[in-house]
Amino acid sequence: SKGETKKAAEMREGALKIATNAERNAYGYTLLQQGKISDAVPVFKMNAELNPTDPNVWDSLGEAYAMNDQKTEAIKAFKKSLSMKPPDMVRENSEKWLKKLQK
Repeated sequence: SKGETKKAAEMREGALKIATNAERNAYGYTLLQQGKISDAVPVFKMNAELNPTDPNVWDSLGEAYAMNDQKTEAIKAFKKSLSMKPPDMVRENSEKWLKKLQK
């Protein structure tokens, strides 16, 4: 029923709020791999809001936006990640995506 679906969504939202940064990110990637891109975007967005100084979460959000055809938002997220002097792995990923998106 619709009520049960709403309850499940609320429970998931609650669980995501208390999840760790890494758990939230992993869940977002699981959704992306399942092709549930529009479900993944808000998960990564929440993670970026809760961890605004972590370049990795902005890089992941950028990926989700890019896969969801939200090019402008993706570019912004990758640039934000790069502005935080991320670790090499994150930096390389953001740069690779930016090149692809700015073609």
